[in-house]
Amino acid sequence: MRFRRLFALALTVTVSIYTLALAQDRPEAAAKLREEPARYIEDNHLFFNSYYEYSAVKQGGRKGQWRLFTNTVGYSFANGFVPYLEVDSWDRFHNNDQLFNLGAYLKFKDFSYFHSEIGFGNDLTYLPRFRFLQEYEHKLSGGLSWQAGFKYLHYPVNDVYLAYPGLIYYFGDNYLSAFYNIGFTESRGAASSALFKGSVALNKFIDFWFGGAVGDRLYDIDLLKSSKQYGYIMFAGIDFKVYKDLRLRLGYSYGMEKPAFITRSIDYGLSIKF
Repeated sequence: MRFRRLFALALTVTVSIYTLALAQDRPEAAAKLREEPARYIEDNHLFFNSYYEYSAVKQGGRKGQWRLFTNTVGYSFANGFVPYLEVDSWDRFHNNDQLFNLGAYLKFKDFSYFHSEIGFGNDLTYLPRFRFLQEYEHKLSGGLSWQAGFKYLHYPVNDVYLAYPGLIYYFGDNYLSAFYNIGFTESRGAASSALFKGSVALNKFIDFWFGGAVGDRLYDIDLLKSSKQYGYIMFAGIDFKVYKDLRLRLGYSYGMEKPAFITRSIDYGLSIKF
């Protein structure tokens, strides 16, 4: 089975330092950072992933940079157990926060899997102090599988709950996925969005991935009703198989959210297995 980029980021929270808003997890992060479904994780391998994203941000009349740097190390055992440790460093307008995420996948012979993760932050400005994630994927028929996920994010002021059911269709070394994201912030009610992602093997060396998200509170920059925070995100990129145990990636994304937020991002990454 082909080795693809392994998961990276447990989906962390992006928020404006300028307004100190309490953000939800960006729904596009699931597709951009943890690139491939768990069935692509190969057994009996130590792996390391590194990812860097640079974003030029316009927030009302303010312009600046957001940066994300994440590193993941883990091991895939022959029995399907895949523990990993991830460290995420976020820079929003020169305010720095870190998250430490510990998680594991448990893969089953019928191509289903269970995924659990916990994350902790210390002395944080805009990320959650604690986060908890659980996912399960199961085959329906042929190449079609269903997946359901849940996340809990704890902030000093608010707690946020997220659920995201979806479908994934596998065909050869390619797949298409669609998810519906439902979020509830304790002090501000519900919001929803939709996410689409696809990955196509152009040849044995290059994979092209693409997707987008549309809906409410994709970034959650301003403390407004969800109906006034409508936005969208588009992203695409290419993975290069340099060697059988080394892959490089390059991607671009564009996102906007009403009333006045725009971000343009370039991301780089590498995945190594030993």
